[in-house]
Amino acid sequence: MTELTEIVELRGSLRDYSWGSPDFISRWLGFDPRPLSAAEVRNGPEAEWWLGAHASAPSLVRLEKGWAPLSDWIAEDPEGRLGRKSVDVFGSELPFLFKILAAGSPLSLQAHPDARQARRGFEREEGARIPLEAPHRNYRDPNPKPELLCALTPFDALVGFRPARDIASDLAELGCEHLQTLAAPLEADGEEVLRSFFEALWREPAGGWLADLVERCRDRGAGPRDAWVVELASTHPGDAGAIAPLLLNLVHLEPGEAIYLPARVLHSYLAGAGLELMGNSDNVLRGGLTPKHVDVDELLEVLDFGERAPSRVDPVERAAGEWVYATPAEAFELSRLEIRGDYVESNRGGFEILLCERGRGTISGGGNGASLELARGLACAISARVARVEIRGDLVLHRAALPEG
Repeated sequence: MTELTEIVELRGSLRDYSWGSPDFISRWLGFDPRPLSAAEVRNGPEAEWWLGAHASAPSLVRLEKGWAPLSDWIAEDPEGRLGRKSVDVFGSELPFLFKILAAGSPLSLQAHPDARQARRGFEREEGARIPLEAPHRNYRDPNPKPELLCALTPFDALVGFRPARDIASDLAELGCEHLQTLAAPLEADGEEVLRSFFEALWREPAGGWLADLVERCRDRGAGPRDAWVVELASTHPGDAGAIAPLLLNLVHLEPGEAIYLPARVLHSYLAGAGLELMGNSDNVLRGGLTPKHVDVDELLEVLDFGERAPSRVDPVERAAGEWVYATPAEAFELSRLEIRGDYVESNRGGFEILLCERGRGTISGGGNGASLELARGLACAISARVARVEIRGDLVLHRAALPEG
């Protein structure tokens, strides 16, 4: 075994969801992200570039014999490649999924389950023999999905419920009679009254109140919340999710700024592109702004209705040239490396993915003469077997790994 068989080039898997950007991912990477096999080519918008080993779209690693799924490479020796800590806590699968996300239009209003909810939901739907790719399937794996979003461009999102009294005040100012009546109990504040209000809105047809709300938001034009209500209602006619900008915190990120979303938080990414690092899961409970399956009963079981200020994450310099976005997540950690010359990482014991944003350089595993090129858009996977990593060049890298310590 040479060190370079344990530091391997990684090619992501493109997801072409309808809300994606026409070409942001291609431009950011600097190459065509379409699948290597012509038989797999998909022609929709460029929504996400997955770097990971999720069963639905594993990345590929370049080996001497050719390209192979990252999941297969890990399965050859889970403890050797992921590290003992990862296997002891998370089992033999990679516990995180790293993405480039490019929102050309708003994503669905959604939330993700916590560990207990994901496990129970997956087991229930497996027992019911619902196919994994069935449109009405809610749980495609047994894993939770907390996530961190770090902006690459100016980025707008809706994240977590505003204080109930603020919602009531906003709706009272707009003067929609039906919504005012429903929202009156919110003056008492608390999770239960907010849950009851949300459920009442989502159980009845939105047509009875949405047109009035949109007209009043258009007339008031007080700011981005009103503008987003109008826009969402125009792209999703009759969808209750269009009221979300009045219910949730509106967050704006500039490049390099980040936000952490624990499980069960209602959110929607509205516009922009970013790096997304999350638990290795594709479980999504949707609440609207989508033609896809919406299960109100299950969404209500998952949602956290607590008042929640957005969890912004500021990068902290951990070592010279390394800035870490620390979160409570046990399954992942994002950091940015700005390298000018030589960078050495010793006493390693875990798996990581490096993604190059700009510049050029090389990476090697211990000074044996063999190295792998790093350049714009290229990524590599580094096995836990590699005790020492040396990077040389002038470049900016993003690293996904387990938290240190």
